[in-house]
Amino acid sequence: MIDAVAAAGGTQDDRRVADAVGRLDLSGLADGFTWAIGVTADPTARRAPGRAGRAGRRAAGGGAADEVALLGRAGVDVLAFPVPWASVLPDPADAADPDALARLDRRVDDLLALGVTPWPTLHADDAALPVPLRDAGGWASRETALRFVDHAATVHALLADRVVTWTTLVVPDGPAADHEANLLLAHGLGHAAMRAQAPADHRFGVTVALSGGPDDERRVGALLAGPEPLDRLGVHYAGAAPRGLPELLARIRREHPAAPPFLVTTVAGAHEDADDLDRVADLLEHLDALAVAARAGVGVRGYVAGPVDVPVPDRPWPGLDVLRLAVAAVRPV
Repeated sequence: MIDAVAAAGGTQDDRRVADAVGRLDLSGLADGFTWAIGVTADPTARRAPGRAGRAGRRAAGGGAADEVALLGRAGVDVLAFPVPWASVLPDPADAADPDALARLDRRVDDLLALGVTPWPTLHADDAALPVPLRDAGGWASRETALRFVDHAATVHALLADRVVTWTTLVVPDGPAADHEANLLLAHGLGHAAMRAQAPADHRFGVTVALSGGPDDERRVGALLAGPEPLDRLGVHYAGAAPRGLPELLARIRREHPAAPPFLVTTVAGAHEDADDLDRVADLLEHLDALAVAARAGVGVRGYVAGPVDVPVPDRPWPGLDVLRLAVAAVRPV
């Protein structure tokens, strides 16, 4: 596969990229398989000054338009994004920031108006913890887990009439024992709070970073042991070799046969310090591993490529061409 990418010369020639993608066996990824792009953008952040309506914002090339262009280039219609806790509740002892909530509300409306399905994650990066909680010890403190419930319930209540797919948080690879315990507690309490106020069609999940190590099955088991059943389990694959992904998922399925369907996320092809050829080859290897896992029957139901920064027009993420062709191969339009 690497040879095929090398022959393709990156993503500058669609025909050559199509030839490289054509060498992949992507069988097993059809029939309801969900493709998504993950972005790092904060949907509560201030965008271009002024707001001359959605059409004006799209014409100006800012905000939702940039994200939709990214999705269009990739051939997918689902956007996964974080909702930074510190933006919504800068001080967890006070009320939520009304301006941040208004911007989040508008961003979701803009995406939906453009036919994009939003998938929010309520905590993905410790840098987004409210400063008072960071200063008090972060995830080493049980108070952080208890405060997470307010963030989850607030954002869910705001968007519950339009957003149906939710991720509580991302459990990073190898946290300290007390951090992991409090992350699990936060997930469980936040999940329960959202489900208690959710319509019946809402779906909830959590994402855990796994590297293929011996502790992976235990960490997954701890998440599955919560009182609220998960509708999906996000697996952020942090292993060094993409070929290890199918065996990792197979091990988890053997150990936990009742686990919900997997939603795999990777940063394949999105590394800024790699050249275009390396990044394209990396994405192709991850797609190949994903398809192998799907054919093995482990229950892979979706893939999120990224997260990536929304690219500038003259420097798009080179993996977009590969991802677009891969999606087209299994989901003809």
